[in-house]
Parts: sequence; structure tokens; C-alpha cells
Amino acid sequence: MNIEQNPERIQKKMEEANEGEKNESETQALSPVLKEIKDMPLNFSDEEFREAALEGKNDTETSQEAFVRTVKSLIEGKEPTANTWGSMLRILDRPAMKEHPKLDLFRNAIHELAEKYGKKLN
Repeated sequence: MNIEQNPERIQKKMEEANEGEKNESETQALSPVLKEIKDMPLNFSDEEFREAALEGKNDTETSQEAFVRTVKSLIEGKEPTANTWGSMLRILDRPAMKEHPKLDLFRNAIHELAEKYGKKLN
């Protein structure tokens, strides 16, 4: 039986194509600020990041990773928790982040996302 004869495979292929189009259109709808962060590579595997976080590392690389992971999850549609905004702001307040070259970009991202989710920030 080829694909044309299998309605379930046809349906699955159509869903995959629609999902790809949806992801592409969502990326196109992102602001330049959010798109830049979404396109940033992650520097740690999930396990490496988990270990760094458990060790309490607050260096620039780990702090950026924490921030970028949070922003990417929000871009992907994860609902923010009560602590999301405070956590993001605390990351940017770390001494290691004070001179980060993308600090303004990160601050703009917080404000854009907060506005999207109807959260008022000071």
C-alpha cells in the first residue's frame, strides 16, 4: 500500500506540512528582538545546564543560558508562572550580566513578552 492508499499517512503528512507552515509563520511574526534571541544557540546540553544551575553558577555564560532558555520557552508558547518575570529580571541584575553586550536586547525582550502576556513591569 503506498501513501495515496493510506488515509492515516496522508492525514499525518498534511498535519506535518501544516505544522511546518505554522512554525514558519510564527517565526516571521516575531519581532526582531525576539527573533534574535530565538535564533541564539544554547551553550549547554540540558544535563550540563541542570548541573550548572544546581551548583548555583551565576557566571555570564550560565546566566545568558538561563535567560535565553526562558525566553525561548515563552516564544514557543509555554505559559509564564508567577515567578517567571521576577526570575528573568534577577538574571539580568546579576553582576556577571551588568556589562553583557546584549543586555538591552534582553531587557527589551522581557518587556515585549510581558506585554504579550498582559503583565505590567516596573
